[in-house]
Amino acid sequence: MNDITSFLIVALVVLLFLVVILWKKVTRLEQTVTSIQEQKTEMQALLIQLTDEIKQENERFILELQRKEKKQPHIHSEDRAAVEPSTKSNAELELGSNHSIHQQTNEAQVSLEQPKSFTEHLEIEQKKYESYEAPFDTGEQGVIMEQSQTLQVLNLAKQGLTVEEIAQKLQIGKGEVQLILNFYR
Repeated sequence: MNDITSFLIVALVVLLFLVVILWKKVTRLEQTVTSIQEQKTEMQALLIQLTDEIKQENERFILELQRKEKKQPHIHSEDRAAVEPSTKSNAELELGSNHSIHQQTNEAQVSLEQPKSFTEHLEIEQKKYESYEAPFDTGEQGVIMEQSQTLQVLNLAKQGLTVEEIAQKLQIGKGEVQLILNFYR
């Protein structure tokens, strides 16, 4: 009987020790979950704040463009590119004097009355590049000039390739492909 009682006491102490260890682990897990939820909330708030700032910057930029349009209505949009090179977008600088881009830009500027929302602004931007054809410059000696990585990504996306396929074909990261596509869409 003495052996059974001592065994039960030892078993009870071991069980109590295991319960304490499990309780500590559960407490740490709950703290970790709470911490992750707080970080998630902070990140969401930060992203919302950043998108609001970007939206405000875009709206200010649109208003500035509209003011410039009102101040210089006699200058055609294609001529304005020569007068104000700083207002060219990165796509126009990269693509040179591709006439279809200028034509699309002109069409978009005509329809660029003050957008009511950021979504409408994005739709206007997307319309600019819907019928985009990447230039193939054969040069004077019939040598095909290598396209920039951005143009290659845009061409492959237009052909219907997925982000993963484009990244694999060009041997670049998926994030880089997605960034380029998001920037030009």
